[in-house]
Amino acid sequence: MHFSRTYRLDENKGFSLTELLIAIVIMCAAISPVFLAFSTSRKTVGAASNISRAVSFASTYMTALRGAEPAAFHELGETQDTAVPGALSPEKLMIDPVQAGFKRKLTLKKVNLSDFPGLGIYHAIVTVEWKNTAGAVSSYALEGLIDEKR
Repeated sequence: MHFSRTYRLDENKGFSLTELLIAIVIMCAAISPVFLAFSTSRKTVGAASNISRAVSFASTYMTALRGAEPAAFHELGETQDTAVPGALSPEKLMIDPVQAGFKRKLTLKKVNLSDFPGLGIYHAIVTVEWKNTAGAVSSYALEGLIDEKR
C-alpha cells in the first residue's frame, strides 16, 4: 500500500490578520484593569508614605518639646520650625529638619487656668504640611499639653 499526502497551498493554516487583531483587543481589555489597579495602588502607597513621614516629623518635635527646659516655653503663634527662636528651635532640641517638600510649624499657647494660677501648662500644636500628588496641600497636626514646671 502506498499512501500519499498532498498539500494544497490554498488550505487555511494559521490565523488571519483579523483574528489576530481581535485576539489582541481582547487581551488588552483583559489586562487594562490590572494596570489600573497597579497605578491606583502606587498612588495609595505614595500617599500613605507621606502621611507616615508627617506623623514622624510631628511626633519627633513634640517628644523633643516635652524634654525641653521649662524656662524656654513662651507663647508662640504659628511659626515655621526653622524660625522658632531660642531653646525650642529644632537645632537646639537636636532634631533633624524635615525633608524637602514638607513644612513643620509650631504653635504654643499658654492655657488659662484661673483656678490654678501657679500651673504653667502650654497647648502645643505641631503641624506638618506637604503637597499631595494632586498638588493640593495636605496637613497633619499633633496636639498636646506640656507642663512647663514638670
